[in-house]
This record gives sequence, C-alpha cells and structure tokens, in this order.
Amino acid sequence: MLTIAIKIDPSRLTNPDLDIRYMIADLLTEATGGAVKDDGYDYVDGDKLLVFLSADSPENVATVLDTLGRQEICGNLILDSSVVGVDQGAGYEVVHPKGFTDEFVID
Repeated sequence: MLTIAIKIDPSRLTNPDLDIRYMIADLLTEATGGAVKDDGYDYVDGDKLLVFLSADSPENVATVLDTLGRQEICGNLILDSSVVGVDQGAGYEVVHPKGFTDEFVID
C-alpha cells in the first residue's frame, strides 16, 4: 500500500471549486477500478489543497498521472496546477512535475 499526495495550487486553477477534492478521488477510483481510494484532504502553505489517496501498487501512479493530465475536473486539468508525491513508506518522492527540486511539504 502506498500514499499519493496531490498538492494543488488554487491560484493556478481556471475554476477553483472546492468540490474538486471529492471529484478527484471519485474520478481516480473509477479510472483504476477501485485500486486507488480517497484517503482524505488537508490544507498546507496557506491555501494549497492536499488530496491524499491510497493505492494498491506503484503501477497505479501512472494511471493517476495520466488521468489527471487529460480529464478535466470542474474545467481544470489538475496536473497543470499540482505537485504529486508518492510515499511508499520512506517519505514522499515527487513524481510530477519532472525536475521538481523544492521540498514537498505536507504539514
């Protein structure tokens, strides 16, 4: 089991609708046949939305990234305004965007 954290910057969204926190999990659960599930949400860095997902295996991460990069939610391509980290038990490793060098802060 692993955790996927999607940190969304609402200032970069076309439509910063807070319902996306639920819609993201629903979309990804459907896209992965239930292998990815809602694991809560939080706010960090003032106004950044953090959506947590649990996943069965590392292979699910590619499906998550692909889906968020092509499926609009409330008129937003979530991947365009997000940093995505994956924790397999040893801390978060950023998987999107490529070349991200800042610290991935979740608290």
